[in-house]
Amino acid sequence: MKISDLPYDVVLHILVHLPVVDIVHLLSASRALHSLKLEERIWKDASARYGVCDSTFLGNRSFYIVYTRLLHVYAPLVGMWAGDHSFTGHLIEFRLDPGDNGETGSIVGEAWKFRSPEPEDSDDSQVEEHPCFVCAIKIGFSAHPEDDPDSEGLVRISCCPDTVTPNDVHAGHIHVLSETTQSTFLHTRSGTFKHPDFPEAPLDAWHDKSRAMPRLRPTPQATVDQTSLLLPHPRPRAPVLFAAPSDVPKPAALSISCEFGCLQSHAPVLGFPNRTPYPSRYYPLRLAPSPAVNPFAREWQPAHLTGLWLSFYNMHGTECIFVDWDAAARRLRGLKVTGDEHVPRGALTWDVCTDPCALDPSEHQQLFAHALDEKREYRLYRGVGTTSQRGFLPHQREYTPVILAVISRNELRVFWLDEGDYLKYHRYEGRSTRPERCHHCE
Repeated sequence: MKISDLPYDVVLHILVHLPVVDIVHLLSASRALHSLKLEERIWKDASARYGVCDSTFLGNRSFYIVYTRLLHVYAPLVGMWAGDHSFTGHLIEFRLDPGDNGETGSIVGEAWKFRSPEPEDSDDSQVEEHPCFVCAIKIGFSAHPEDDPDSEGLVRISCCPDTVTPNDVHAGHIHVLSETTQSTFLHTRSGTFKHPDFPEAPLDAWHDKSRAMPRLRPTPQATVDQTSLLLPHPRPRAPVLFAAPSDVPKPAALSISCEFGCLQSHAPVLGFPNRTPYPSRYYPLRLAPSPAVNPFAREWQPAHLTGLWLSFYNMHGTECIFVDWDAAARRLRGLKVTGDEHVPRGALTWDVCTDPCALDPSEHQQLFAHALDEKREYRLYRGVGTTSQRGFLPHQREYTPVILAVISRNELRVFWLDEGDYLKYHRYEGRSTRPERCHHCE
């Protein structure tokens, strides 16, 4: 018996339980099955897999339109993305906004933005904070398709500038960029040095290679070589970033832009002149689950620390660190997802061995007493941390002794022994509610 000979309800029951790619293949198998392509039950179920169960605030469009034009193409955006902005990096988080009476449903991209540190913050290592979420881009339908029937299935990408005037909203652009060997270099009085690539093995554990890109045709990124621009300035007064090809391939990435460069305005300010002519590339950021395991329980493992953490890096403000567990080497590594002009994104900020750490009770007693707040339980691991002068040039980097203290499942301390200082880290566990726009970081 052919599947097209089965009762209608049985065929529908089969279809709604298949992956969408198999649904498409099956509907294309015969003329009889192809007639089911507009069956709402199929596409409502497919939309529900992304959490969209009601199209009221999507202009009451059919679920066939909602799924095939919006969700199938752009829902892979949902999640966090890490930008390769030189030195600082950048984060943007996409979520599905179901909409309400005042707002049409859409896929919203919100830039992470942190408060700029004040001078007095440089002596305070206790002020790491969660980000502000600034609406940067929206992907959705027009609000009222009945006013323009031709726009019913047209998806609009709108850039949300940092203003309060709706008329300032303008067209945005999302592209999937193909693989490239394009790299960034820093031209200084001491010579020309390659800036750390992002991502770059083996420091790319933060990169979620299992996540799919939006279903868009890849756009080739032309290779740019700006080396000739440096010839008139062999010893520049200030370091300059420029573009040139290298032998390190970078995987496909996301590009988000508009004609006014609005998204770039949400990224941290860079103190070096940047001559690179192409847009930043964004890569899917891995978000590991946070097991509810007490670090002093028998079943606890260092792998339970894997995930995204926030820490206040003194004058640089709050930065995002991905903690990775290397089971083969039995080491925990802190990898910078965002960074600064001393130790940039993509660099290793600390690396510790998870063998038991025996300490002399009198060793660094004053530092520990202040930083551990009389806590009675903690795990200690020895290792090294990365420091550098501004620019992160090879001859500037130093690797100094550190001790990692595991305080709780969501709290770490890292002691920089030569500096007599420490940093607090708190795990980022996401957000459970839609955030209000905050203004203190502007």
